[in-house]
Amino acid sequence: MFERNIYDHYQLYCEDRFIVGNYEAFRSNGNTYVFIPHLETSGYPVDEQMKMAQHLTQNGENLVGQFIYTVQKKVSAQIDGDEGYLIYLPTVADQKKDFSTMELGARLAYFHDCGINFQVNRKSQQYYGQWKQLWEQRLQQLENWYNQVFKQPRNEIDEAFVLTFPYYMGLCENAMQYVVDSDIDEQYRSRDEAVICHQRFTDSSWLCPEEGAETYVKLPSEFIYDHPSRDVAEWIRFKIIEEKASFSEVVSFLDGYEQRRPLSKYSWRMVYARLLFPLHYFEVVEGYYRYHLSTSQEYYAKQFITVLDEEIKNEQFLRSFFTELQLPTYQGNLPMVDWLQERQPYLR
Repeated sequence: MFERNIYDHYQLYCEDRFIVGNYEAFRSNGNTYVFIPHLETSGYPVDEQMKMAQHLTQNGENLVGQFIYTVQKKVSAQIDGDEGYLIYLPTVADQKKDFSTMELGARLAYFHDCGINFQVNRKSQQYYGQWKQLWEQRLQQLENWYNQVFKQPRNEIDEAFVLTFPYYMGLCENAMQYVVDSDIDEQYRSRDEAVICHQRFTDSSWLCPEEGAETYVKLPSEFIYDHPSRDVAEWIRFKIIEEKASFSEVVSFLDGYEQRRPLSKYSWRMVYARLLFPLHYFEVVEGYYRYHLSTSQEYYAKQFITVLDEEIKNEQFLRSFFTELQLPTYQGNLPMVDWLQERQPYLR
């Protein structure tokens, strides 16, 4: 069905099917294409993402994927039951076979440099300068569910949600206040302007279409326009929380990034604010209460328990962030969250 759908919509033969990252890919006439389901994109308007891809290419980032239109001149199509986008992955000769953490940081900094001065459509979803407002909206939704579930919990997950929500609401409020204080305390710097970045930057955000090569292609389907600290913070969250990496890897990544693009005091504060926001908790709770299929709820229920079990480590990470990275925390520099330093880790 996949191959037939691809031919019907794009007039391309799937000569060789394989997986790139987490996506279905194929080759046709010597070119590589990947199919991205709509649900796995950033949700940013596609016409804006096309302009972002063009902007990056014009400013020196030559490994950016390109959206492919269907024969009906549409930007998306239903392939094997999923609505999504076909993206062409360019390849270039690359002599390197090693891709160190430090080099990843340096390449991200270069990507951000190429993504400055983009003329964003003001009608599009705004992220830059809107973190507090966006987090407030998500917090309000969880609070609504909390008030409903609190009256009559139906199962173990409901009970765990009722028990833990006040704690995570406090973390969220700390994150929002950190953003507010940073906006007040720190003056604007040119390096704090918005850039093209990713919904959530991780090691798998850039795709390598050729095995053994280091031609990492940036997917326009992940692009948004926001403060560059977003990418830095989400990569750190991914490495520490999901991959259980050491702080030495984080230091190496940051060294590579700052060699090209030093982080201002404001940027550091925004990195920490984003790490304070309990993203994983919000995602699993939203998934559990938003999707009513039993299979979906079962998946999110397991993820929810995992998040709670890992919270001790998350607190330890937030508590040691400044000291491990040797960042100044005295008055006038990077403020610490007092209660995190004083309390015992949360126990489920």
